[in-house]
Amino acid sequence: MDMFYQDEVLTFNEDELASRQAAQTYDEVVKDLIMDEKQYLRDLHMITKVFRELFHKHKIGTQSEFDKIFSNITDITELTMTLIGSLEDTLEMTEEGNMSAVGSCFEELAEAEEFVVYDKYSSD
Repeated sequence: MDMFYQDEVLTFNEDELASRQAAQTYDEVVKDLIMDEKQYLRDLHMITKVFRELFHKHKIGTQSEFDKIFSNITDITELTMTLIGSLEDTLEMTEEGNMSAVGSCFEELAEAEEFVVYDKYSSD
């Protein structure tokens, strides 16, 4: 038994060990990204539920001002939910020890021109 165990240890060179450590670090970064996106989503919900509804209910400002302030925040919220779901799915489907391909989540959204909602928001 010890002989097999030693062989396994000897097959891991420094590059492979560094790669495994990088994979762990990468997973942590991906999990942090997901947590940040979830916090961003909570912030968007707060803006919508607290401020947007308050402005609308009490007719604060003109309709034009309301539209400029809150623009397409619901579209941004939907995009954020889609991104979080995609990131979580990618992370979940990734086999242990392998790096998840979260870049594909962004690539798919970019190809579908989903990020256009930020163009509108930033131009308002």
